[in-house]
Amino acid sequence: MDNSATRQPGWRKEAKNFWIYLLLSGVVAQMPLQAIATEAQTEPTLLAQATDTAITLDNGLVGVDLPSVTDIAQPANTNADLNLSQGVDGGTMDRINSVNRLSDVRPTDWAFSALQSLAERYNCLLAYPDNTYRGNRALTRYEFAAGLNACLETLQQQIAAATAEIGQSDLDQIKRLQEEFGAELATLRARVDGLEVRTAELEANQFSATTKLYSFAWFNVNAGFNGEGVQRERIINPFAPSVRDTRVIQTLDGDPNPTTNGLVWFDLVTSFSGKDQLVTQLAFGNAGGPPDNPLGNAYVSDGLEFTYGTDFTTQGGGVNRNDVTLRELYYQFPIGDKVQVVVGPRFNYFRFLEGNQFSFLFTGGPIIFNFFSFNSANSTQVNAIDRGGGALVMMNLHPKVKLNLVYMGESDEYLPSSLFNSVSNPEDGLFSPTNTAAAELTLKPTDNSNIRFSYTRTGIKAINGVIGFGINEPMTGFADDGFGGRVGDATADTFAVNADWLITPGLGIFGRYSYGSTNIFAKTPGRDDGEVNIQSYQVGLAFPNLGKQGSMGTLSFLVPYDILDGEEFLITGAGDGGKQYEFEASYFLPVSKNIAIVPSLFVIGNPNNFDDNPTIYIGNFRTQFNF
Repeated sequence: MDNSATRQPGWRKEAKNFWIYLLLSGVVAQMPLQAIATEAQTEPTLLAQATDTAITLDNGLVGVDLPSVTDIAQPANTNADLNLSQGVDGGTMDRINSVNRLSDVRPTDWAFSALQSLAERYNCLLAYPDNTYRGNRALTRYEFAAGLNACLETLQQQIAAATAEIGQSDLDQIKRLQEEFGAELATLRARVDGLEVRTAELEANQFSATTKLYSFAWFNVNAGFNGEGVQRERIINPFAPSVRDTRVIQTLDGDPNPTTNGLVWFDLVTSFSGKDQLVTQLAFGNAGGPPDNPLGNAYVSDGLEFTYGTDFTTQGGGVNRNDVTLRELYYQFPIGDKVQVVVGPRFNYFRFLEGNQFSFLFTGGPIIFNFFSFNSANSTQVNAIDRGGGALVMMNLHPKVKLNLVYMGESDEYLPSSLFNSVSNPEDGLFSPTNTAAAELTLKPTDNSNIRFSYTRTGIKAINGVIGFGINEPMTGFADDGFGGRVGDATADTFAVNADWLITPGLGIFGRYSYGSTNIFAKTPGRDDGEVNIQSYQVGLAFPNLGKQGSMGTLSFLVPYDILDGEEFLITGAGDGGKQYEFEASYFLPVSKNIAIVPSLFVIGNPNNFDDNPTIYIGNFRTQFNF
């Protein structure tokens, strides 16, 4: 329906809004009483006197000008305010000597009739939604002055737009009205100016702290196949000395049972200035943490958890099932226009680094897990610390160049606080042996492509003389000095490149390569230190909007850990020298704005780096809700 026929002209709407605004805002109710008492002593600017900013009428009347409303006389000094709560209901009435000092303007007064006549002829006063002036009741002098002021403003706009011709008799009436109500008009104008200034200040400076909720819920059904006969390396007690002597190679006699589980994330995002954000992320789910979940961990060697490409959302929210866990807590704020800073006791490294438009997509709220698995989300060798406390600086050096710098101490929700979460442990603290410092340089050759280069320096704390326990990237498995002896805290250097390119609207390619070297320091005298050097790589195809707008199909091949040398230090993870590889296929399909389904299939060859292990197939069906 076209509503243009029912719209009022802009000047009519402004006059109406101005009148109603004054009546409802309390400006009229708070006019000073002394201005009424001294109106005879105040000399208003008359019609014929206002020539500074006057607008010449183009109506055949030569030499007659209508003054701007801002040319009305300045207000008299006042010390008292009119209290409308007094009078008939609440106070006494004073005697007066002149009818001009009465605060009422009655329908029978000449001024009332004059203004009403102007309003009807020039449509300069629309006081009420039904477009009536309601001239059958008495008005205070300041109510009347407000109406007169609105009418004068509208007449000015009509003259400027050449839409009105005002006769001499009407000009005489306007002049007389200005003379009669000069003091009220002046006081009114001053009060309105003051309100406008204060309103502008409030609008410019006031910001209400606002918290928004972003939520995700995932339901998963998954199953594994063909696991019978799979060999995996196990350690009876990784916390006991001489763990190398307790290593066994276990052969599985079947597949785990199919499972179903759910995971929920709540992101509470609070802004105090409109440019900053305080993020609190809570997580909980009915699945347990590692090593029991996700389902792929049922096949892996000790220390190789999450090296099978299973869906990230198939695990729980923390160490214990159904517990609400603080997954992230950080504050992000700008420094100037090109720098963002993140600080907090626990934030997600991968929320800010290692992104990829086809395998790991970010949004303004929480991370959306649209198209990825553990191995495709980011490099398998980056980073030993997924969540931690510290600081991150993001710098836009150029529209096509971005640099991120980060330092984090370990604080992972999936690791028990009794041995980990060093950033909050006074014995270890923020600069404990388990930490990471990283730099990522992102280049954008075209609008549809990205190349990211990163370097990561990692400190890895030895627990009971062994390196491992899920905080050992870029290495995999458990490591000692090669003879069952203890090692000290390790250091590692990782170099990675991560690229994506949308070639056409329906086809993209992506890939990663990383190389990591972990330094092993033997504690037993006479034994040499050494290094474990490993590489990882991945290539993939993406099919945006496949079958439906917003959908995404992906195919990828990857090798999560290719051990180049130093396998003699590995208690587990080296297998028999084979090379584990993986094919992944997934399809993200939005059913509606808030619901999507994601079927996926993972094919793992040479599991656990054993050449003669059978190929494993893992399927998952995810239903995703975002709200």
